Amino acid sequence: MKDCWHFITKDNLIFTTRGDNHPRGYILSVGLYYPDEKGDREYSGLIYSKKVDEYGDKWVKLICPGYVRKNNLGDQILVPVEDIDKFFDPFLVSQETREIIKRSKWGALIKILEEIIPQEDIGLIGSYLIGFPTMNSDIDIILRGVDNMEKIRNNFKLILKKLNATNDLDNLLKEISLNKYNKLYSPEKNDFSRMIQNRWPTIRTREYVTKLRFVPKEGEIIFPDIKNKVDEIEIKGEVINDLGTNFMPRFFKIKTETGLYFVLTYFWDYTYCVKKGDNVKVRGFLFDDNIIMINDRKKHGILFN
Repeated sequence: MKDCWHFITKDNLIFTTRGDNHPRGYILSVGLYYPDEKGDREYSGLIYSKKVDEYGDKWVKLICPGYVRKNNLGDQILVPVEDIDKFFDPFLVSQETREIIKRSKWGALIKILEEIIPQEDIGLIGSYLIGFPTMNSDIDIILRGVDNMEKIRNNFKLILKKLNATNDLDNLLKEISLNKYNKLYSPEKNDFSRMIQNRWPTIRTREYVTKLRFVPKEGEIIFPDIKNKVDEIEIKGEVINDLGTNFMPRFFKIKTETGLYFVLTYFWDYTYCVKKGDNVKVRGFLFDDNIIMINDRKKHGILFN
């Protein structure tokens, strides 16, 4: 399964995948929805509640504690392939759902995207992918391909102009986001105010706020093997390549006085975290081949110089 695909287990739990590389026999996952009589949506005769459980410290550990693992890559949710009953490909959304979206407040955005990249590379994740959106559901658009990402980036100012939109958050939304991030991660090790500024695909109109998401096509991005953990490390340097911050895992390259480093993280909130030319200080675990993994929410992070 590829990044951002959703799936249902035999116990009727709904997860989304993280990245394209998974341990043999397992899927690296994040919990999304679980059966709950007090929920607000229905699928296949069951009522569900939504609660994103990225680290396995909410409902996943209570319902399926065996799925939550701790290893060299941090706290992870690993779902056995044999437990999966059905999967949902974001790019195989029904035409009926696509038509519903086109008639909604997001219709203008979808139309503009289809003028720039092929429709088959425009997908949906979240409740619209499963087929049980509520009246309050947001749209989560995912776009496939490095080439398409570059096309969107090159045309993004035009997209904003056509939508009469801006590329930022209002003060209230920014405050809410920062409060959330500072509870999840160390505010002493992270500058999420700057990271939010780097989120170039943010779209804010009078009716909604959304961020475009991206996944690579088959074989477009090759991630290095993460082997032996060496030590915890802190480095300072300049970002020389930010392409990977658009994908999962998030990754970028830093040039320091002692050499080049490849920094990556599976933390969802680090999307578009840095941009080329940023001078940053990164703390994480050093692995072989100058690979640095940010995977401890309380000790690791990114600061800007």
